Amino acid sequence: MQWCQSLPPAAASDWEMLRYLMVLADFEQPAAPIELAQAKQDLQLLWLARQQEAALPAAQTVQLGMQAIVWTSQTATPQPGATGYVALALSTHFPRLLHLPATITAVAANPAGGQWVRAEWQLAGPLQDQFETTVFRYHRRAISNARQGQV
Repeated sequence: MQWCQSLPPAAASDWEMLRYLMVLADFEQPAAPIELAQAKQDLQLLWLARQQEAALPAAQTVQLGMQAIVWTSQTATPQPGATGYVALALSTHFPRLLHLPATITAVAANPAGGQWVRAEWQLAGPLQDQFETTVFRYHRRAISNARQGQV
């Protein structure tokens, strides 16, 4: 993920980000071969239309929530109240950089170095609904994985 002060010219539209999140959900659910083929075709058409984006930002650990995201920044950080975009890739298998609108709500020193940064999402409509569904699905999967590790 990466913080962006402004939206890059090649950034995906809300419709594209919505469709991408839906395609990710299709791939993660058990589905009939025809449904997977349709999802793959949707993804290929989307990528063909946009071409492959520039290199993805470096991977880092974040706390991703339905309403906000928290990350550690080692570089200069925006001040609370700053608006911009969080550039985020949710899948290593289908990398697509989503530029989600957000507002910085807190910046604090991190004892391990750098600063903690918290940004609240500024999403609306179907994109917000699909994003929240995606985060909830990832949360359920994390709980399931943790339980399997404890058994």
